[in-house]
Amino acid sequence: MGWISLAFCVGLTIWAGLWLYPWPNPETRLTIAPGTPAIHVAQTLKSTGIIRSTTLFKIITTIAGNPIKPGPYRIPESVSWMKLFAILKQPPTVSFTIIPGMALPEIAHSLARVDPRDPQKFIDYVRHHAKSDLLQDFPVLQQTPSNNLEGYLFPETYFIEPGMTNAQLTRLFIEQLHEQLGAQLPHIPPNFHAVLTLASLIEKESQNPDEFRKVSAVFHNRLARNQRLESCPTVAYALGNYRKKTLTFEDLTVQSPYNTYRVFGLPPTPIAAVSARAFHAAVHPEANFPFYYFVSDGTGNHVFSKTYSDHLHHQKQLLQQ
Repeated sequence: MGWISLAFCVGLTIWAGLWLYPWPNPETRLTIAPGTPAIHVAQTLKSTGIIRSTTLFKIITTIAGNPIKPGPYRIPESVSWMKLFAILKQPPTVSFTIIPGMALPEIAHSLARVDPRDPQKFIDYVRHHAKSDLLQDFPVLQQTPSNNLEGYLFPETYFIEPGMTNAQLTRLFIEQLHEQLGAQLPHIPPNFHAVLTLASLIEKESQNPDEFRKVSAVFHNRLARNQRLESCPTVAYALGNYRKKTLTFEDLTVQSPYNTYRVFGLPPTPIAAVSARAFHAAVHPEANFPFYYFVSDGTGNHVFSKTYSDHLHHQKQLLQQ
C-alpha cells in the first residue's frame, strides 16, 4: 500500500511539474486551421519546441474534450502546460471594420486580409444564400425583393473569432443592422429595402454627414416628379469600380439596372454599407428644400441648385476655380 501511495505521490509531483512549471521554449507564432486534429496541433507544437510529448498532449486534450480553438496564436517564451492550454482554449479575436460606403466585394476582400478566406465565396454567400438562412430571424429581410443582401452588412468595428464561417459572420453583421436601424423605427416598414437603397446613395454621394438630409431631399424631390436620380456612384457600382470619382460620357451609357442615368427610380439593391445617419436622412429628408441638383465643390461638400441652368452655372464656376 505504501508503494502505491509513493507511486501516486511521485506521479502527482511529475504531473504538477509538467502542468505548472514552464519549459524553456522559444516564442512562437502559429495558426490552427478549423478542424485540425489535436494530434496535428501536438506535432506542430513539438516541432517548434513548445512541448516534449505529443502523446501526453493528446491525452490531456481528449480528457478536456479537445478545447482547442482555431486561429492565429502567439505562444510566449517558457510557457507552462497550464498556460499553454489556457491560450489554446480561448479563441483569439481580430478587429475588422466595415466602413460606411463599402460595397460588398470591398468588404469581402478587406475581411480576407484579417481572417484568411476566399472572398468570392463570402460574396456568393451574401448574394445567393444568406437571405434564406436568416429570413426567419430578421424581419428586415422580408422586404428584400431578391436574394442579394448587398448593403445589409452594417458598418461597425467587430471583434471576430478567426475561422468563423461566412454564415456566422453574415449573421453577425446583419444582426447589427437589425438592431441599429430597426431601433430607429416603431415597426419595420414595407419600404425598408427602398429606404436602405436610397440611404446607400446618400452615403456614397456625400463625405459630410451634415448634408445627408439635403442630399436626401434632392433625391426625394426627383423621385416625386419621376425624374431620373442620375447618381454617379450608381454608375461606378455598375462598372465594378466602386471608388471611381470621375466618370466619362461612355461610362454613363453602361447598360445596367444600377445606372440611374438611364433607368428611373432606385437601383435594385443598395450599393454600399449604410450608416445609421445616412439611413435617418433617407427617412427624414431636409424639410422645405426645393432643390433638384447638386455638384461637388471639391471639399467634400456640395453646391445645390433648384434649376438645371443654375446647376450648369455652378459646374462652370467650380471648373474655373
